[in-house]
Amino acid sequence: RTVDINVACSHVRAWKLFLESMTTPPGGCRFMAYPCQAGLPGFLQGSCFPAPDACNISHGDPQQSCGFMGYDAQHSKGRGALYLVTRDTEPYCGEQLRATIYVSEKTQRTRGILNLQLRHGISSTNFQIKCEYMDIVQGGRTMWGLAAAEFGTIDPLLTPTIVATLSYQSLTFQTANEADTLLPSPQIYLNQVGVSDHKGNRYL
Repeated sequence: RTVDINVACSHVRAWKLFLESMTTPPGGCRFMAYPCQAGLPGFLQGSCFPAPDACNISHGDPQQSCGFMGYDAQHSKGRGALYLVTRDTEPYCGEQLRATIYVSEKTQRTRGILNLQLRHGISSTNFQIKCEYMDIVQGGRTMWGLAAAEFGTIDPLLTPTIVATLSYQSLTFQTANEADTLLPSPQIYLNQVGVSDHKGNRYL
């Protein structure tokens, strides 16, 4: 049985995440996780991102559906499979964010990857926007991406102005059998780009 690099990296890093959860100061970042009935695929697509009142941690304790990963996890109320996004580098704990991309009807069907870089203050956060099926980009669809911003670096009052940069990588060369239905170098039209957090704040 083979193990891909994503599974290997996440398991090797587990002890670092647990150690970080032990050393978090009062009022600091906590690894908040939330449920997703659609499982990992639904979580990665962003369709299970919690509503503002689903994981209310303003008083230090999430609602029943959510929980905290790491040290003292047994004291949080969430049970079963819970999901969260971590940062790529230390500190791994961050502000849970979801990017929402509304693709215009003018966009012709193609295959590729959309990336979004969010610059807020002196920090930046990168999203990979997920498609529902094999990276197919199609007009009239909504696409999502999840990321974790460095804790304490994004807030409506702290960062009233943020900058979003979108890039697109075509993958039509990988689908020769679909060459007649996918355009190799299409123009991608977007109706709206939004970024929100679990507290209900919206940044774009």
